[in-house]
Order: sequence, then structure tokens, then C-alpha cells
Amino acid sequence: MGKCDTDCRTIARICNDIMEETDLTDFSPLLYKGKKRSELTQYLCYDSTDACTKKIPAVPKDRKPSSAFQPMDSEEVTRYKMLRTMKENGMSGTMYDRDSILDEMEMMKEEMGDDFPGEFDQDMQGKESFAAEAEAEGGGLGADIGKAAGAVKDAAGKMAGSAKKMAEKMYNKIIGGGGEGEL
Repeated sequence: MGKCDTDCRTIARICNDIMEETDLTDFSPLLYKGKKRSELTQYLCYDSTDACTKKIPAVPKDRKPSSAFQPMDSEEVTRYKMLRTMKENGMSGTMYDRDSILDEMEMMKEEMGDDFPGEFDQDMQGKESFAAEAEAEGGGLGADIGKAAGAVKDAAGKMAGSAKKMAEKMYNKIIGGGGEGEL
């Protein structure tokens, strides 16, 4: 798999436009019956749409060539597939790698100064990336998923505790006059 650039998005848009014009109740049986590609092309290009009847416009001579193919590494492919599956199931979200999260936490620490919870900072120091830890320990995909789930659970617990402490400090500074206490 590769990263989708202008050419890829153009082809995807054209395919999407053709499929929107196509009556899928007539196209599905062709796929089910295992028809040859030439028969599928005939149906999509000429029988159900006029997509292939128009002459292809010439490419302007001053047009710059598109960018070279950029392959995705296995981590990017996994992340892409997971996000696509989430989207298909009606969920949305953004995935960040561990280094990006640590960079964000470092920026928050700089912005918040003394109000940033120190325990979280200490927990994150000296940690290697999850991928490096999993590779060093060996194991298959199931083991990696189990380790990832455990790491996420641990990190979430630590972040929740740190967030609560931070909220208490902010609450006390704003409402409580600066003293320590519970929310």
C-alpha cells in the first residue's frame, strides 16, 4: 500500500462517480457469477453509464508530473486499516503514535509549568516506543495486541490520576483560594 496523493484521489473520485451512477442490483449478480473483467468493464463503461464514451482530454504540456509512489510502512498500514474500520462502524477518531503523545505532553508541561503533574512526567521518562518493546520481547500479533491493551490501560489510569490532580489544583487556585483539597 502507498500514500494516496493527487493521482490516487482523482482515480478514487472517478470510480466513486461511476459507482454512484451504476445500478448495483444489476452489477452484483455479475460479480457473483464470476464474470470476466471485460464483461464488468463493458457493463460499467457502456451499458449502465456513459463513463467511457467521452474522449479523454489531453494532458496540458506544462503540467508537472505527479509525485512518486510513497509506500507505507507496516505501522502506517495497520493504522490506516484500523481507522477505516472505525469509520465503517460509525466511529471517528485520530490515532497518534507514542512519540507524538509524548511531544504533546512535553508542550503541555512547558505551558503549565509547576501545575503539570510530576508523576506522569516521571512515568514517561526512559520509556522506549511500544513497538521496540514488543519486538524485543517477541511474540505474535495476539501478544502484541494484548501488550498494547495493557499499556493503554496503564497509561489511561495514570493519565486519569494526573488529570484529577491537575483539576484539583486548578479548582483550588480558582475557587478554594489556593489550598489543597478534594473536588
